[in-house]
Amino acid sequence: PALTGKRDCTIFVGNVAYDVQETELMELFSSIGEVVAIRAVKDRDTKSVKGYAFVDFVDPGVAQAAITRLNGIDFKGRPLNLQKADSGLLKASAANTRPAQGQGVASVG
Repeated sequence: PALTGKRDCTIFVGNVAYDVQETELMELFSSIGEVVAIRAVKDRDTKSVKGYAFVDFVDPGVAQAAITRLNGIDFKGRPLNLQKADSGLLKASAANTRPAQGQGVASVG
């Protein structure tokens, strides 16, 4: 799914377990409020999670509530690090996840 277009509705989730499934993250974050999309960033070659993800919420208040309630909790043996995503993190995420088959080189600029 595409970015919501509302930066204040997106949070960065750091220290994610490398074997996490997006469905597990969806279950966790949906307990706080409505989730639009979850993107666990994966290595292009190995397809394993790189240890961080982005969660898009429908409302900025829900995004803040998720940070307040879930930051530092133990999830799959690791304490999660939650913070509001900035535009630099979002652009890096999009660049890392865009080529579905890893073919070709995109030109930026």
